[in-house]
Amino acid sequence: MLIKRCMILWIAALVALLSGAVFCQVGEFTGISNPYLIVLMGKTDSAKLAGDDVPRSGRWGIWTLAGDPETTADDNLPIIYPCDDGGPGDSLGYTTIYIDGRSVIFGDSTAGSWVLSPVPSDSSSGKYIGKNGFYVLGQYRVTEGKIWCQFKLSIVRDQARFEVTLRNDDTQAHSVGLRHLGDLTVTGWADSNAYPYIPGRGIVKSETLLSGSDIPAYFEVFDDPQNPGVGVRNTITLEDATIPDRVGIGSWINMAADPWDWTPVPFGAVSDYAWALWWDPVTLSPGQTRKIVTYYGVAAASSSWTTSGKEDPWCVAVQGPRALAINYDPSVSPELMLSPNPFKIKAYVYNLSHDIPLSNVSVSLSLPPGLELVSGDAAQVIGLVGKETESAPVEWTVRATGLVSGELTYYVDFAGSPSLSKTVARKIIIPATGTTNFTAGWQMVTIPFNFADPRIESVLGFAPDTYSAYNWNPQTQTYETLTLVTPGKGFWFYSTINRAAASVASAGRPFTGTQSQMIRLYKGWNQIGNPFLYDIPWGRVKVYVDPWTDTMTIEEAYSKGYIKRTVYWFNTATNEYEYSSDRQTLITPWKGYWVKALKDCYLVMPSIEQIGGSVGGNTTSSISVARAVKSIRPTVVSTRTRSAVSSTAGTTWSLRIVAMAGKASDRAALIGVDTRASDGCDDVDVERPPMGKNYVAVSFPHRDWGVASGNYMVDVRRTANTQVWDMEVATDMRNTDVVLTWPNLSSLPRNLEVKLVDMSTGASRFLRNTSSYKYNSGSAGGVRKFRIIVGAAGAVR
Repeated sequence: MLIKRCMILWIAALVALLSGAVFCQVGEFTGISNPYLIVLMGKTDSAKLAGDDVPRSGRWGIWTLAGDPETTADDNLPIIYPCDDGGPGDSLGYTTIYIDGRSVIFGDSTAGSWVLSPVPSDSSSGKYIGKNGFYVLGQYRVTEGKIWCQFKLSIVRDQARFEVTLRNDDTQAHSVGLRHLGDLTVTGWADSNAYPYIPGRGIVKSETLLSGSDIPAYFEVFDDPQNPGVGVRNTITLEDATIPDRVGIGSWINMAADPWDWTPVPFGAVSDYAWALWWDPVTLSPGQTRKIVTYYGVAAASSSWTTSGKEDPWCVAVQGPRALAINYDPSVSPELMLSPNPFKIKAYVYNLSHDIPLSNVSVSLSLPPGLELVSGDAAQVIGLVGKETESAPVEWTVRATGLVSGELTYYVDFAGSPSLSKTVARKIIIPATGTTNFTAGWQMVTIPFNFADPRIESVLGFAPDTYSAYNWNPQTQTYETLTLVTPGKGFWFYSTINRAAASVASAGRPFTGTQSQMIRLYKGWNQIGNPFLYDIPWGRVKVYVDPWTDTMTIEEAYSKGYIKRTVYWFNTATNEYEYSSDRQTLITPWKGYWVKALKDCYLVMPSIEQIGGSVGGNTTSSISVARAVKSIRPTVVSTRTRSAVSSTAGTTWSLRIVAMAGKASDRAALIGVDTRASDGCDDVDVERPPMGKNYVAVSFPHRDWGVASGNYMVDVRRTANTQVWDMEVATDMRNTDVVLTWPNLSSLPRNLEVKLVDMSTGASRFLRNTSSYKYNSGSAGGVRKFRIIVGAAGAVR
């Protein structure tokens, strides 16, 4: 209690000191502040932690002042745990310089010395003031190896900016890396109840180390996932941040045990979280420098403060709820189930410049379907924003209709003088209600509700002659008329009319989302859906085989031959399939998906972990789709990202084949050569799921790929010499003209010739000499076989 009283007095004194001047010298550390944050850096080895002497020199600390402007819950709180006097010290916030296999902590007097002891910007003399305002500056040289290290700690609105420059002042080369470690806290001095959240992974429940393509754009930590009052964010890859080689989230006591190395304990509970970022060693020649930038601050707004990797003299920010909660009640209209609804969206312009005011500043809001403007003009004028100040927020009141669920993105455009032009996108998650939109025509859907009477005619209540529904039977590999609706199962639905606000039977009940749900997969193609009201990232879905086999991630199950890791959905706007294997792909309520199982198994849809979201009201925890999984052993793996096919190199090219028949089209078919691919089946090749009704589809069949055999819509190979692709064009439409085109042919290397052969008639075309090929599907429709030959000019005949 004495420590807390002292800290309240210290914060009050610091705030008073910083009013009008944004620098301070308090005891043995120094710092700067703005209305949102205080950043601190230690000067000498003199600090107390729980009464014990600890080092302080070069250590750093971060406090909030106003923090999130929408709440007072995070006002005047440390977000890096402090020493007893509120300042930095020990292993709470520190930076390691890793030189030739040795660890040196920045500022350590036993391994080096200050070239410039940490100092804040001096507003009176104008020293140490950058184009974007104030900072704390420390310069340190490591004795052995003569590595010079400059640490510039500044504030960009509500984010602390860490900029470290390393320089080799020696006459020989050295291997030099860097690590930042922060003992985060979102509960002040209590330092408890932290919930790290990684996009695509959900809440981190154990120590986690990420590298390569697993590294997220950012991660956040909250005091309460459903009703967050305090949140912090590490910006990892966005703006001008230098992408680290590794990102760790784990127990502070374990992470701080060694100034460089750390091995996570993947199944242990964590009571005191810390984060660490590593930039692995690279060789610095004499005189060579390396600059590393990263950010840590408040997890409140979506902001932008750089252009093409360069710092702007302003920061623009947009704030609104991350998600809406739902109290399911079919007796009220959809929008009344959601809260807060309506809600506020706010836009801010923070002028970071010490010299230049902003003028003629204006903002405008663009909303997607599912969000409506209630009050506030879409376009508004701010006017003048003075030097080193932030504008009053522009506010809009917005309502979710409850008819569109999932991740909705809205945009705020900023403009002003001089040269201010930016767009900031922010997302909000809207839970599914019992009402949705069905368009006229075909769509692949799921219904995320349980019904005592699951017959489709009872669930939907539509006139029988206005719709039809089919589901794929993976055991017979045929379509069947859908009779029963099951949460977690997808199906094709055809409506003869547009249904702008179609509601399911009032007896339907959603899952609370507190328990995982299992979806049975049979070998082959399976139509699935999200059984919950909130989006589920594909990276959080698991695979279950039997009680004797550990539950696997999608990536693990793919590597062991249980499942293909690509998920597919049908775009009703284009009437074509889209697909992804990215772990951050959202499995959205009401939308159906295709998944291919290579063996019988189960998909495990995990319990809801939506920050700011919750499900209440008339719900059920009973299981009609399968059984619940009460606990799933967490596993940390790496995910390879599918290589994109580009046409930037002479030996790398792609050719898209487009088919059109009646109102149907297929633009997904792609062949090509890429040095990252193989001539057999690999991650670049994409299989085609079964088609629906009234379709045309281009495929490249492979019956020789064993368990991976099938029809592929992307077939990319490695060998750059003459290649032959067998191609099939299928349609269920009779007596219909089918037209094939190749719109990106001009992007192919000029030395390549491409020939199309119709195997039914023997007709052939050199594609550079014609823009299309047409044939009629005949009285039965069906499959037409072609061959595409690509090779050097003169080699293709």
